[in-house]
Amino acid sequence: MAETGADLARECALWALPSNGTCAGVARRLLRQALERMGLPDDQIYDATLAVNELAANVYTHVLTRTRPTTPGPSTTTPGPSTIAPDASSARATSSITTADASPGIPDPTPAGAPELWLYRRGQNEDAQLVCKVFDPQREPRTRIPTQVTPAHEFQEHGRGLTIVKNLAANWGCHLTRSRLGGSCSIPGKAVWFAMPLPPWSAHRPPPRLTPAQAAHLLQSMLAARGIPGITRSDEWGQSTLVIRNTLKVRCQNATFTWTTNGFSAHYAFCDITETAEQLVRLHEELLSSPPIHAHAEE
Repeated sequence: MAETGADLARECALWALPSNGTCAGVARRLLRQALERMGLPDDQIYDATLAVNELAANVYTHVLTRTRPTTPGPSTTTPGPSTIAPDASSARATSSITTADASPGIPDPTPAGAPELWLYRRGQNEDAQLVCKVFDPQREPRTRIPTQVTPAHEFQEHGRGLTIVKNLAANWGCHLTRSRLGGSCSIPGKAVWFAMPLPPWSAHRPPPRLTPAQAAHLLQSMLAARGIPGITRSDEWGQSTLVIRNTLKVRCQNATFTWTTNGFSAHYAFCDITETAEQLVRLHEELLSSPPIHAHAEE
């Protein structure tokens, strides 16, 4: 992915999307450019750009136009700079947006509550997937946040275009989360996502050689960068433990993150630290939601 994320085995590529009618078009263009740089097959690129178009279009139609009234005259909103969140070196680092991705003029700073486009990989070998998510600051739907493939009729209020996403993606869903851009100003919202399998030639990645203490420290930093305070960490011989909100205990040992919520056990390899952090942010937000939502890992 060149400057916007050359190695998705260890990074999450992030972009701010414009809060106007160009939102879907910009998301489509950014994702297409990223997947072309990865060398993915043309048919897979076509399906992914079609799917992200539907996600971003729904955000604009059902969130941005509801919360951000339009004003006369041409919009000055431009897509914000791309950001790379390395998994093994730091919780956040920025890079300049590429010439191909830039709009004329200097991009404005990322506005609070702007939609965001996220792209990262999860899983290993034949289970490896590329995950694409569109974040928005709207917490709805509040009564049920699906985390697995869900019939499209349950999302008709968000547009029939999600039927297309269901048909194109290996998995898709929606969950509570927090924004990634904006640093300490991370805000609550939700992400609608889809995942597609990676070709065998691009699926293998060696796991990072992290000790339990290193993995716990990095995960704690990533969660703190998403606005989750008060995480405690304890390090023992061969095992480290994080405790979130005094209720969620994450064990780091044998190159694996492990936790249990409502009888469901989750296990993620250290090399899946991006997905691990996203799942824990989701659980944290569900703990804060009302009414409480029964949590389990995405598939």
